[in-house]
Amino acid sequence: MGPGTPVYYDMEAYNGHRRRCRDATLAFLDAWTRTLHARGYSSGFTQRLVRAANMGSAGIVDGHRIAKPDSVWFGLWDDERNVQGLPYLLQSWWRGAAPDQAVRGPAQAHGRRFTLDIDSDWVFGAVYR
Repeated sequence: MGPGTPVYYDMEAYNGHRRRCRDATLAFLDAWTRTLHARGYSSGFTQRLVRAANMGSAGIVDGHRIAKPDSVWFGLWDDERNVQGLPYLLQSWWRGAAPDQAVRGPAQAHGRRFTLDIDSDWVFGAVYR
């Protein structure tokens, strides 16, 4: 994958109400974005909407301004094409970030010998081509 390719981190559930847990998660995502940018990649993360708001509203982590991702892929299973995350995510939190939304999920897709849980997504942000 060449320079500029978006790389998404799927941040699974964490306790965003506990400060130590939230701060550790934000510090990790800050380092994730800084490292990807230093190597020429675009940073993204995917998370449930309520957790994406933790990143959006953050300003400082570990004593420095937090590096926010270039793309945010959030889960809001409302069957709507609401890639802005309104009214839950403020646009001022994501200067230049491109949003993506998981609109429905999980749904099951069946194969001969397997079953997958998948989301239906509405994509407006960076993807690899």
